[in-house]
Amino acid sequence: MRNQNIADRLMLALFLTLLSSCKTVEYAPESRTNQSKILTAFLALAETNFTPAGITLEEAASALGKTIEPSMGDSTGYGFGGELTKDWNYGVGLEKDSIIGPRFELSFTAKTPGAYMPMSDICQMDFDDFASKLEGIGFQHSRHYGQHGALGWDSFTDTRPQSRGLIIDVYTRGETEESPDKAGHLCVQSAVAIEEGK
Repeated sequence: MRNQNIADRLMLALFLTLLSSCKTVEYAPESRTNQSKILTAFLALAETNFTPAGITLEEAASALGKTIEPSMGDSTGYGFGGELTKDWNYGVGLEKDSIIGPRFELSFTAKTPGAYMPMSDICQMDFDDFASKLEGIGFQHSRHYGQHGALGWDSFTDTRPQSRGLIIDVYTRGETEESPDKAGHLCVQSAVAIEEGK
């Protein structure tokens, strides 16, 4: 079992809380997209200078190439998701009233709960490429470490003149444990957009 630091556990707990209150729209296998397209769409959204407080779920879905019905009921926490491969799904969550303020999250999750599945099939755009593209947009990169020097997460702060305080925290995982090289090849597991000072 891999060790997880406190920040990882907090992120997971917050995300599970979000999902438990989400209104979820599921998509059939024939509507599959792929990891690279989803991350490319997320990057395009980041470039628009959006904020979690200002975006709607419908706008987020449209940016990711999805069409969903207008939301109903409590609009403070909801999301949608779809299938990527036989082993992996993706999920998008938007929560306006989380304990850390408005948050918008894209995550990749194994279909089998608790399974440590190889990420090879959903690492077309790896972390280094994703980070480079965020920096190219104008985000400043900083890395955070946990206990015993273990990697915690990577933060990207919007430093553009028109910035509205967007911070994107990226959580990663090694592609697979088949070899040291692949274990050290980082793939994006989730990207969480929050607003500085919220």
